Amino acid sequence: MKGYLKVCVHMADKLFPVKNARVKISRLDGETKTVVSNLLTDENGYTGELSLNIEGCRKKGTKVFDVYYINVENDGFAAVGEEAEVYSGEVTVHSVELIMREIAS
Repeated sequence: MKGYLKVCVHMADKLFPVKNARVKISRLDGETKTVVSNLLTDENGYTGELSLNIEGCRKKGTKVFDVYYINVENDGFAAVGEEAEVYSGEVTVHSVELIMREIAS
C-alpha cells in the first residue's frame, strides 16, 4: 500500500514560506528511524509529493496508516522534528512552523 506526504514549511507567527528548507523524512519502527528521503522546499515552502510505503499495522476506523518522522532545518532557524500520520491512498499535507534563532549582538 502507498500513501503520499507533502510538507509545507513556514515561519512561525508570520506565515511566510521558507524556501530551500532541508526536510528529512524517516520511517518510524518503534524507536528506530530509517531515513527514506531528503527533500528541499520550493519558493512556496512546499516539498514535492512523496510516495511512501504503508505497512498497514495501524488503523483508525477503516483507515490504514503509518507514522513518519519529519525533521526540518534551515539556516537561521531552530530545527524542528515532528511525527506525521500518512494514510494509505491519501495525500497528507503536514505543516511545519520554523522559529528564528536569536542572533547574538
